[in-house]
Amino acid sequence: MEKIYGVYIGEDCEAVITQHVTLAFLKDTATDTLTAYLLRTDSLSCLGVCRIRPIPAQDCGFQDFRYYCAPPQSVCYAMQQGKDILSNDPALREMVSKQILTADFSRAAPIFYFAGSNVREEIPQEIFPTGAPVPDLADASAGNLARCLQGWHLGVHAEDCGVTINTPGHMYIFHVEPTFVYCRAARYAVCEKGVVFNQNFRINLHGDPLQGEASLYGDNRIAAQELSYHADFLSPDRCVFNDVNIYWSVASFSPNRIVLHGCGGDTYYWDKPSPCA
Repeated sequence: MEKIYGVYIGEDCEAVITQHVTLAFLKDTATDTLTAYLLRTDSLSCLGVCRIRPIPAQDCGFQDFRYYCAPPQSVCYAMQQGKDILSNDPALREMVSKQILTADFSRAAPIFYFAGSNVREEIPQEIFPTGAPVPDLADASAGNLARCLQGWHLGVHAEDCGVTINTPGHMYIFHVEPTFVYCRAARYAVCEKGVVFNQNFRINLHGDPLQGEASLYGDNRIAAQELSYHADFLSPDRCVFNDVNIYWSVASFSPNRIVLHGCGGDTYYWDKPSPCA
């Protein structure tokens, strides 16, 4: 059956399917693992995979949200890079170029079959009629910032070690290299004051050997809900981390660029894409 491009969200899984690449995120309680996949959409074969077996780090006091630590021995990855395969695990290395996912789109809630795992049911949240979200090329101006903050970054953006996919309601990234792994699914909201960001599936690893942490909700279906936030936290002079939301406030703007306050002293530059991007 023909694939339907879009965002799909389930209790312990999530997928974003575009014309050329697919990202899938899976929490498997049977094996106690978190896995992120980068796949070719035409064959749903594996281009890259990261898997960790995390252990609880702390109860951060947020309902249904937990942090986990990822000790080095629990981190496995494999990534196709040109003719080479970067990998620290023979089993995952064997997954590269193999079909990892099949899907039945004949139902209102499609069924996803992950290799070596249980069947997952996912509800469609966003549909891409053209195969991927299309950027908005409007100029930034007072009263038009929310439109630009949501529209400028839309689409699929290839990187040397992975891909970023941004939709009207979600931000996804898959990045794997030997000393840095960042695989994340998040929802977000925009307003004239800035961007509110909430991660629902996150693997962040660095160093040699790789180590770091993961964070996720017990029930990933929260990612299908509209993100609630407090606009008052979008102060014009700082970034705010409140509960599990991150508030990036607008510092300044020009017709082709919006500057945001990032947390930790970072500055984010959101640029209007060129017409041929």
